[in-house]
Amino acid sequence: MPTLSRSRSVRSLAAIFLFSVVTSLLSNATLEAETLSGEVLLKETVDYQCSYPIPSNYVDIVKGNGAIPLVLPKEDGPIKGKGAFVHHGSGYSFAGALILEGRLEKGNLIFPFPKGYSGNQQVYNRKDIVTIRAEKDAVTVLHPEPDTHGVRCSGDFTWTLTKPRERWRITILDEGTNVAMTGGNQLKEAGLIVGTQRIVDVTIEKEKLKEAKGRASFVSMKGYSSPPGIYECKAATTHIVGTGTDIETERLDQTKWAKRFNPPKTAQDALLKKEWEKLKKGKTPVLFPEHFSAQGKLNGKMLDLQLPEKSGYTVGIYCQLNPKIDAVKTQSVKERLTTDRVLLDSKFQVTLSDGWHHETSWTLQHPGRPTRNGTTKLSVMALD
Repeated sequence: MPTLSRSRSVRSLAAIFLFSVVTSLLSNATLEAETLSGEVLLKETVDYQCSYPIPSNYVDIVKGNGAIPLVLPKEDGPIKGKGAFVHHGSGYSFAGALILEGRLEKGNLIFPFPKGYSGNQQVYNRKDIVTIRAEKDAVTVLHPEPDTHGVRCSGDFTWTLTKPRERWRITILDEGTNVAMTGGNQLKEAGLIVGTQRIVDVTIEKEKLKEAKGRASFVSMKGYSSPPGIYECKAATTHIVGTGTDIETERLDQTKWAKRFNPPKTAQDALLKKEWEKLKKGKTPVLFPEHFSAQGKLNGKMLDLQLPEKSGYTVGIYCQLNPKIDAVKTQSVKERLTTDRVLLDSKFQVTLSDGWHHETSWTLQHPGRPTRNGTTKLSVMALD
């Protein structure tokens, strides 16, 4: 028989509910996991059998599965969902809609057994209560009463809550010094402090990184002088080639004047000239790339994120000596217009947990260049 009788359902209710409560308590005793919200999938697996003395010691073996997509709220409240199931019994099978009506309460998903419909006919209407933690890969296993009115049953009703698709937003905030001037008997250095933001939206499916799309923007530019009051500095607009490297300027120049390109002597040179001609002149500030794809490797909740290797910016910097300072006596430059091109870190390890954040202070030293100081702040937010 595919359904429990009314008397058996009532008698089995207490035992099944007690078991589900014990399962919930054991889950709370372990290391606290992150409560799920948004789109989830509740999976049902059925594997049990019942022996009926009448008629003729009939044995009903039932196996099957079902799945119900749900949307879990961030706070306690009602939950409804509609999925599908396929169950095979001894000499029969049912397949159709699986309807769930329950609620989220204190981190638990609580619901009566979902109602099953096959061929527009209700074939399952159990009243037993199921409780499962609203956590990724949470499992609750229920058992029918072993013996009721001579009907002997054994087996499992297994419920598993999964997150087949996860979306996360990773925000990377960088702020660092861009030095325009150093030295002098009064000046230590002067330039800009530039803040940038890179936002990467990540999609996880089947425990793997499926997609990571990012965008970058400037968030702040402010002048500084050390000690204060020596120079006044600000962001400046100036012409650059490409993203502002000397080699990019040289390549664009070669496409106009080098004999090998005018005209190209080989097919390879023709392709190279076309590639280098893409390095059009622009104006500072320049952020590169503004839109990008990222790569990564997921290990549990830890994501090793790889952004494009050449990620950074070029800014123009204009600094003017304080008029109250004697330029001749102090041997100071009255004004300077320069550019600074910076490559930002492109490798990060983040924890995919809503609200996770991490901050690092850093110092970069390169031969022949001023020391750069700054901070990098990482944060993670769940999108669904």
